[in-house]
Amino acid sequence: MNIANIRSVPAATEAMSYAVEIVSPEIASAWLASSAGNRRLRVRHIRNLASEMTAGQWHPHGGSAVKFDRNGRLVDGHHRLSAVVACGRAVQMHVLRGADENAQDYEVAGIGWTNADILERKGIKYSSLVASAGKVVTTLRVIESGRFQSMQSGNNLTPAEIRSTLGECSDLEHFVKEVFPYGKNRFPISVSELSGFVFFAHTNPSTINPKASEFIRLLTFGENIGTGHPAFALRGRMLDSNLRGPLRQHSRFVMLAKSWNAFLEFRQIIQLKATADESIPKVVKV
Repeated sequence: MNIANIRSVPAATEAMSYAVEIVSPEIASAWLASSAGNRRLRVRHIRNLASEMTAGQWHPHGGSAVKFDRNGRLVDGHHRLSAVVACGRAVQMHVLRGADENAQDYEVAGIGWTNADILERKGIKYSSLVASAGKVVTTLRVIESGRFQSMQSGNNLTPAEIRSTLGECSDLEHFVKEVFPYGKNRFPISVSELSGFVFFAHTNPSTINPKASEFIRLLTFGENIGTGHPAFALRGRMLDSNLRGPLRQHSRFVMLAKSWNAFLEFRQIIQLKATADESIPKVVKV
């Protein structure tokens, strides 16, 4: 950054006012029409904000205010106001009037809070793993409902959808802790993927089913299992480095579901396969 190009932030004037206001879609549209200009709007960001507003998870406190300059022109808040219009609901917003016309120049380009950040603040251990496992659980639930077809579709989930699953984070955290030793294997199926899958496979995830604990242990240590055992077959496939990466995630879950189902149904698996267009089998629940 060239320090010589940084402007001094102007002092606040008596003409400035600050308030929390109810912003309806009609008001938001009128304010957007008064815009003094803005960067190109990011449609995905607007959609995520609108989803939070629709779900009642929008909280104006802690964020920056919608800003108007001394001539009443909108200079900051375009994405938030566009989200109000998109969701069709009135929400509370902090509003600053009388700002300098170059107010956008003084905004810090920061990084928004992630679900992992929120969990960490709540004291959740392994917050990043729990947040990632929450995304896995949400994706599997949506696939089960028929809305999605593949694990890659999980990238289309909104933060609000994943945050809803993370409302069960205290239970999900137990699964991550149970699976954590498995991570030493560095298999293509990650700790968060296995944790999320096993959590999803429970009808009552408040406690970990003993069969699930056994399955996790067998995958972790590979003790006393041989050819034909579902965990043995899955461990063998996990030695394939070609299964790593986001593009092969769906194939990993197809094989994980096949191995899990066979384990619970006392079936053998001699050769574990997954094709690129194969659907994840219906998961047997415990």
